[in-house]
Amino acid sequence: MAIMTGQWKNKLYFGDNLDILRDKVPDNSVDLIYLDPPFKSGKNYNIIFQPSAGKIKGATAQIETFKDTWVWGIEAERNYDGLIKGNITKETPSQKLIELMKSMRNYLDEYSMMAYLSMMATRLLEMRRVLKDTGSIYLHCDPTASHYLKLLMDAVFGVDNFRNEISWCYSRPSAPRQKQLSRVHEIIFWYSKSNQWQFYPDNIRQPYSAKSLEREGYAGFASKMTKGKPVELKRGGKFPEDWVYIPPVKGNSKEYMGYQTQKPEKLLERIVKASSNEGNVVLDPFCGCGTTVAVAERLGRRWNSAEKLVEKNPFQFQIWCISKLDVDAIHSQRKTGDKGVDGIINFHDPSKKSQVGKGIIQVKGTKEVSPSMVRDLKGTMKSQSADMGILITFKKPTQGMVEEATKEGFFVYFRKKMPRIQFLIVEDLFKPYIPLEIPSVCLSNYKKPIIKKKQHNFFNAE
Repeated sequence: MAIMTGQWKNKLYFGDNLDILRDKVPDNSVDLIYLDPPFKSGKNYNIIFQPSAGKIKGATAQIETFKDTWVWGIEAERNYDGLIKGNITKETPSQKLIELMKSMRNYLDEYSMMAYLSMMATRLLEMRRVLKDTGSIYLHCDPTASHYLKLLMDAVFGVDNFRNEISWCYSRPSAPRQKQLSRVHEIIFWYSKSNQWQFYPDNIRQPYSAKSLEREGYAGFASKMTKGKPVELKRGGKFPEDWVYIPPVKGNSKEYMGYQTQKPEKLLERIVKASSNEGNVVLDPFCGCGTTVAVAERLGRRWNSAEKLVEKNPFQFQIWCISKLDVDAIHSQRKTGDKGVDGIINFHDPSKKSQVGKGIIQVKGTKEVSPSMVRDLKGTMKSQSADMGILITFKKPTQGMVEEATKEGFFVYFRKKMPRIQFLIVEDLFKPYIPLEIPSVCLSNYKKPIIKKKQHNFFNAE
């Protein structure tokens, strides 16, 4: 679960979002909630820590965190019973919600759908508690469960606070011998907590059609909408509609993180811009592959901390940090025997006899930073015969660390000087452009590079 804000410390929590909502998030503290809880995909998910398409060697088995396979059992019974008795959430359930859950159990029996709805009901109730009176919640629905979730949202947030059913439309190829219409839209339910919600339509206006542009300035009597007055088009486009066409994330996209239900950043940008301002609190209780986090960071909803993740599993924290870089060039090492190396960059360097250069990455999950970290990196660089080293930490490096790194000077790559030691803080990993200088021609770490023997060396360092 991720919380992004410019007002109080931002957090990425690793664990049960019900526990975190109940124990960590204050009442009336969140401006915008977006959630995309998958249902019945039959898949296991590596929420936010999925290495791109499995390219991080030796990591996948270590970071599985969520199974989208719902069965009625002890956990489902606990959710249902706690909701009916009103002792599992801080927010007291309404009688309407209690009666709805009883009716659903009577209708659905104790099967997967009821287990899923019992999980969702308790969490939606806590989300209502933490949401500000001016706040909004956007629930991204799977068509298998959307009709049930709409009833839950009505019971939790109130029928009068339903704002829109938003359709996200896209296109994709049909399947061989397909016997039904292509499913190329998804539903997002938008509810507010009260009748005083934030909404900024000018931030998400849509382009006018060609016909509308042709009619600008037209003043004929046929124009009933303008009553004979000239047509005036608004700057930025037409008022936004309740559907939007945005292509899905493809496997060859720069956004792609290897996460099956990943949503495009443009879709999240639209939601964040429509219902929040800079400095507002944005919460994503399921988090997925971190799209909401990345978008909120870019739009001024800062992300600063991952303490809960590193406390829960330092190795997963290392993997997550490495995966935020170019994973085609940087690969996490195995959990043991890494000799102080958390990631490696191999790059083409024609100035070397082997024509291969090397960079290493170290991730430090401790909250304190010191020059000893740089000295440790130097020692590892020497033992690994590395040209450069990258140190990732929570806090900004101290002046002593900068001075220690400066002593290492530069190495020359294609006539360009690059620092032998560079720093990144966790906050940098959510910036659109990570402030890092790495060689432009990177190679696979696990395959011998294919380089032609006869090659002009006019790129060699002088």
